[in-house]
Amino acid sequence: MSDKIIGGSAFGIGDALVDVRRAVLVDGTTVVALGGLRDSGVERMLGLEITGRVNKSTERSDTLYLLSMDGVAGIVSELLGLAQRMGPAYVEQLDQLIRQRIDELPER
Repeated sequence: MSDKIIGGSAFGIGDALVDVRRAVLVDGTTVVALGGLRDSGVERMLGLEITGRVNKSTERSDTLYLLSMDGVAGIVSELLGLAQRMGPAYVEQLDQLIRQRIDELPER
């Protein structure tokens, strides 16, 4: 069995081999609002924690990423763009899942 699967580059489908041996199988995410201290003052940032099991291992990954609003916009726009390139069915499924998750958020 190969440890590589056929994936797609940013603008292709099936045109890249992806090594999945150390990929993290995501099973949890947490987001928090943070303030990053800068010379110019405090900058609002987002903390994105992604957890999961490392593929073909019992090892776990638990990493906190710090993002500016520009970083958040970059991730969201790339994911939405990928769904659009994958086709209307993927866009519809993603839209439904996002709406469902938003509805499940606790009220303030």
